[in-house]
Amino acid sequence: MSIRDLYETIRVWLGIYRDISRPDSEEHKLKDRYKEGLLKVAAALYIVSEIEKTPVEKHLKKAIEEAQSGDFDKLNEISLFLSEVENYLNNKDLH
Repeated sequence: MSIRDLYETIRVWLGIYRDISRPDSEEHKLKDRYKEGLLKVAAALYIVSEIEKTPVEKHLKKAIEEAQSGDFDKLNEISLFLSEVENYLNNKDLH
């Protein structure tokens, strides 16, 4: 996975998470399936070489570990970690 692919995956992941987290979300009936999918995607992420030894490496590692737990209740925490990574990558002008 390239650094751009990682950025895009995180960006889309966060967009979906925000959409299903809204109280008025139309996807209410499918919410658990979306959550399961989000956990699977986050658990499949990995540290690309461009992220190693950066300030956000620990955030990405923690997001991956939390996602691997399979616990829906950790999605908010995962989103916070991934937001940190997204912000860092955004500042690197990778989009």
